[in-house]
Amino acid sequence: GMATAEALAVRVGRHGGAALIIDYGRDAPYGDSLMAIRDHKGVELLDQPGSADLSTWVDFGALRQGAQESGAPVCVHGPVSQASFLMQLGIQARLEKLLQAATPAQAEQLVAGYKRLVGGSTGAMDSDGQQSGSSKGCSSSGINSGTNRNDSSSSSRSEENEEGGLGSRKTGAAGQDGGMGQSYQVMAFVSKSLGGPVAGFEGGKVVEVEDSDKVLTSIRRL
Repeated sequence: GMATAEALAVRVGRHGGAALIIDYGRDAPYGDSLMAIRDHKGVELLDQPGSADLSTWVDFGALRQGAQESGAPVCVHGPVSQASFLMQLGIQARLEKLLQAATPAQAEQLVAGYKRLVGGSTGAMDSDGQQSGSSKGCSSSGINSGTNRNDSSSSSRSEENEEGGLGSRKTGAAGQDGGMGQSYQVMAFVSKSLGGPVAGFEGGKVVEVEDSDKVLTSIRRL
C-alpha cells in the first residue's frame, strides 16, 4: 500500500530511474473490492477455499499519496488506463507489423492477445464516475484476423455494475468480454533527474513531489 509506494519513491529518488506499477484499480478509495480469482475468472469467495487467489483492487490515489509523503525527488505519472498506455507506446503498429508475416493461426492468437490487453469494458472509475486516463483510441480499429484489415471494430461497453465499476465478481479483474484495457491502470514514479515527458502518459496526470527533510530519514531506513 502506501508504505510500499513511499519506499519505492525513496529508492527511485535516491538511485534514479523509475518504477512502473500496473494493476487493476482506480484513482479513488474502495469500499469492498475483495474477490476470488481462479483460472482468470472470478468465483465466489468461499468456493473451494485454497483453490483460488484472493485479491483486491488497487487505490492508485493512495499510492500517489504515499509517494508524495515520502518527500523524494520524483514525479508521479498517471494513472492512465492500460489501453491508453499501450496505444501510446505503439502496440497497434506492432501488431500490424507482426500480422504481415503471421500464419492464419498465429494471426488469430495475436489479435486475441491484443484485444485482451487493450479491450474490455470500462472497469476503473474515478471519484467523479469518469474513466481515469481514458483514451478514444483504444478500440481494435483496423485490426482483425481476416483478410480485410481495414474493417473497424470497437470494444463492447457494458453498463457499470452496482459495485461502482469494479467489474463483476464472475468476470474477475477483466471486463465482461475478457479485456483488461480499461480495468487495469498504469502509474509511474520517475526520478526528477530524468526530466522531460514520459512515454505512455501523454495527457495524463503528473504530480511533482516536493523535496523535504523527511526523505533523508526514509533513505536511512533503506
